[in-house]
Amino acid sequence: MHRGRLSTSPPLTSPSWFFLVYFTFAFPAFSMSRQERFPSSEYQKYLRDVDRIRRHGIKRPSGSRCSIKVSRGDLFKCPGVKAQAVGADFAMGAGLALLTRQLTGWRPEALRRKHPRADLGYVAVERMPDNTEMLLCVSKPRSTQKLHHDPDGHIRGVHLMISGLARYARRHRVRELYLPRICSGLDGVDQDYVLEELHYAFASQRISIHVLDFAPGAPRPRAKPSRSD
Repeated sequence: MHRGRLSTSPPLTSPSWFFLVYFTFAFPAFSMSRQERFPSSEYQKYLRDVDRIRRHGIKRPSGSRCSIKVSRGDLFKCPGVKAQAVGADFAMGAGLALLTRQLTGWRPEALRRKHPRADLGYVAVERMPDNTEMLLCVSKPRSTQKLHHDPDGHIRGVHLMISGLARYARRHRVRELYLPRICSGLDGVDQDYVLEELHYAFASQRISIHVLDFAPGAPRPRAKPSRSD
């Protein structure tokens, strides 16, 4: 006579249990999620910031001198200084970067020779056919890298890219700047997060930044700029 139900699980002394325990400790990467295998402090902070922005809106530094406006438009038709994010390899093989290459005829190998020290935060200055400046801002090592490939490194690259762009604008006294949904298209970084980072990076500069939503269809709903700190 037995009490309760009989267990259908193998006994702890069976070979299958020994194998399971050995496999778990000998090869922990196979028993963990991707996020556990690749701990990412910057990415975790990014997720917390995105959640805060969703709940409370985009924060803007008190006393900020910059103005950031999101609207619909064609980056290539803008009259002033333009910028977009690229990889350090200047491959520019998809999205807006590919359209830029097709419009200008720029070749990746020529850009690499011209800018051999391109690294995260580097700003390559090129001329468009209409003689306006296009700032190619390096935000990642390779053009094919996406947020999920290296979450921590990708977010760090976005920070360095925005800081590099802000330094360039300060040194060259740029007063009006046109951007696409920088790092928020194919790269997959939250647009409102990028907008908040722009607010902080450019807070001390008297500059108007136009972020152009070039995607087809209705503009995405986004958090409203709300409070200062």
